[in-house]
Amino acid sequence: MTQAELSNKHNISQQAISKKTSEAIRDGTNMIRIGEIKYNIIKNGERYNYEEIVDVVVKAIKSDKEYLKQNIQKRREAECKLEAVRAYENRGEMSWNDFVDHSPRRFMPYLKSQRQFLRWVQKVRECPCDESPLVYLVDKRGINAKEKAIDENMALDIERMIKEKPHRKAKRIWEYLQKKHTHTPTYETVRKFVEEWKKKNVFEFEFAKNPDKAKGMFKPAGGSMSQGVSFTNEIWELDATPADVICSDGKRYTISGLIDVYSRRVVMVVEESASYSTLAKVMRKGIKMLGVPQSVKIDNGKDYTSNYFTATCQRLRINQILCPPFSGEYKPHIERFFRTMSMQLFEEMEGYIGHSVKDRADLQAQSAFSAKLESIERWKERYKNGDEFAKNFAMKKENAGLDVGVPLSRDELQMWLDRWIVTYENRRHGGIKCKPIERWNSDFTPVKKIEDERMLDILLGFSKIRTIRKKGIEWLGGTYWSEMFGDMVGMQVWILSDDDMSRIYLYDLDMNYLFEAYNPQFNNISRSSYLAATKKYDKKLAKIVKGLEELRQEAPERMLEKIQDDLTTIGVVVEETPTVKIKEFDDAVGVSIELSNKKEIEADVMINGRPAFSKKFDRFLWDLQHDMVDESTKKLAEKYPDMWDMAENEYKRRIG
Repeated sequence: MTQAELSNKHNISQQAISKKTSEAIRDGTNMIRIGEIKYNIIKNGERYNYEEIVDVVVKAIKSDKEYLKQNIQKRREAECKLEAVRAYENRGEMSWNDFVDHSPRRFMPYLKSQRQFLRWVQKVRECPCDESPLVYLVDKRGINAKEKAIDENMALDIERMIKEKPHRKAKRIWEYLQKKHTHTPTYETVRKFVEEWKKKNVFEFEFAKNPDKAKGMFKPAGGSMSQGVSFTNEIWELDATPADVICSDGKRYTISGLIDVYSRRVVMVVEESASYSTLAKVMRKGIKMLGVPQSVKIDNGKDYTSNYFTATCQRLRINQILCPPFSGEYKPHIERFFRTMSMQLFEEMEGYIGHSVKDRADLQAQSAFSAKLESIERWKERYKNGDEFAKNFAMKKENAGLDVGVPLSRDELQMWLDRWIVTYENRRHGGIKCKPIERWNSDFTPVKKIEDERMLDILLGFSKIRTIRKKGIEWLGGTYWSEMFGDMVGMQVWILSDDDMSRIYLYDLDMNYLFEAYNPQFNNISRSSYLAATKKYDKKLAKIVKGLEELRQEAPERMLEKIQDDLTTIGVVVEETPTVKIKEFDDAVGVSIELSNKKEIEADVMINGRPAFSKKFDRFLWDLQHDMVDESTKKLAEKYPDMWDMAENEYKRRIG
C-alpha cells in the first residue's frame, strides 16, 4: 500500500504519514500506528510502502492445530518467512538479486534457495481468506517424532523402568533400550519422552517414589478424621515412631504414644522398641493421666493385634478400631503430632541425626572436610578415654564426621519430652482453634478412672489360665508358690501379672480374686526387661541353630566331593555303588524310583532299554558307549550341555 493509498484510507495527510514514518525509522521500529491499525514500513527504492500487521497467531489458532503443535522456534521461523514473502510481494520492480541485497539479515536463512522461496510465495497467494498462511509455512518435519520413533513396546519398557526405579536416569533407560531393541531413538528423544510421561502420570510417578507421600498429596480429603468425635476419651490414636536423636548410650529409642482425638492431649513413652510391654506402659500412663478411653484406633502391628492387647482391651471394656494396612491417613492426629515433635523438639536437641538418611548426609556435608577429619579424631580420643557413647555411636562408619555433641540419656530424653508436651498442650492448636488443655477442661463428660494402681497393673499385665501343680504354678520361666495351694492341686485358675516378676495374682475362672503367689528368685526383676532379654536370646539361639543345620547338611556333600577329587587326582575311576537310599529320577521318561544299590538297579531295572542313573554324566556316557543316543538323550544334552561335553570327552578318552 502506497503512502497516497494509506492517506485516502484513513483520511489523513501524506505529510503526517511521512512524519510518522521518519520517526519510526529513526527509532528503529519500522512500524507506524494509525488509529487501532499497525503498518510495517517497507522501503521500495526511494519510496515507502505500508503493510497492515495482522494478528496471524490468532488466525492460526483458529484455523489449524498443526501450527500450535510446533515449538516456539518453528513458529517464529514461520512468522519470519511470512514477513519475507510479503516484503517480496511489495518489492516493486526490484530483481531477485536486488531484493536479496536489500533484505534484512533475519531474512537471509530463507533466501538461500530462490525455488524454495517462490514455492512459499505461491502457498501464501493460494491461502484461503479464513486461514492463516503460517499453517502452510511452518516446518512440520519432526511433528510427534518421539511418538514415531518410540513404538508401543519401547513405551511399555520405559514406563516399567520408571516405575521400578523412579530415580533412574533417562540415560540408563536409553542404554537399556539400545540393548533390547534393534532400532532405538536418540537419547534426546528418550529423555523428552520420560519427562512428558512424568508430567502426564504425576500420581503414578509420585506413588512409585513414595506411596505414603503420594496418598497424602492426591487422595481426596472428605472432611476431618476428627469429625463426629464429641467428647474426651471417645477415641485414642496409638502409634510409635523412632526418635530422631541418638542417646548417650548410642541407641536410637522408640517413641510410643497416644493422643486423645477430641482434646489433642498426648502421652508419650521412650522405650528401646515397640512391644506389648511398651504398649502396656503407654496405656497405663494414659489411663492414669486421662482416664479409660471408649475406643482405641490402632494399625496392624503385631503388638496391637496380639492376644495380650486384645485381652487387655476386653478387660477394660475398650473397643478396638483397626485401620487398614499401610494407611497412616486413618490416624492423622498422632502422625501429625510426631512430625511436630520431631521438628520442634528433636531438631533443637543434642544428638539430633536428621529425619532421614538424606538429612543425616546434609548434616555431615555442612562441615568442611578438614572439620570432618578433626571430628573423627575427637571421637577416637573420646573412645580411647572410655567414652561409652563414642564406642556405641560415633565410631561407626556411617556416622563419621557427624559431630552431635554429648546427647541425653534415655531418662533425660523422657524428662524433656514430658516437659515439652506440657508446653504443647498449653498453646493454641490449629486443628481445634484453642489450647488442648482448655478443650479438655471445657468438656464435662465424666472420666472413667481406675484409682487402684495395683488393679491397673493387673488389668494391663499378662494373663493366662494355668493349672495348680503339686510344686506350684509354672509361669514365664519360674515356679510360683503359696501356702494356699494345699487343697487346690489340679484346680485351674486365671493368672494376672504386673511388671513385678516376683508375684502373680490368682483369680478363679469367674474372675473372682483369690490370693497372690510368689517366687523370691525373681525379686526386684522387671517382667518387661526379662521378656526383652529372653527375646534377644531366642533370636540369637535361632540364628545359631540355623547356621549349624546348614553346616551339617553341607558336611556330607563336601566329604564326598573331596573323596571324588582325590580319586580324580590319582587317576582312579570308580563305578558308583551308593549305599544309602537315593531317589532316582529319569528326566526323559518322568519315572521316579527309590534305590538302595546301583548294581541291583542295573541288573533288575531297565527304563526304555537303559538302566536308571543317579547322574546325568553316567546316563550320557552309557548312551555313547551303547550307541543309544536318541531324542531323549538329545533333549537332556540341550538342557545340560556341560555334562554332555564332559561325557563326550570321557568317551573319546576311553576309546582311545
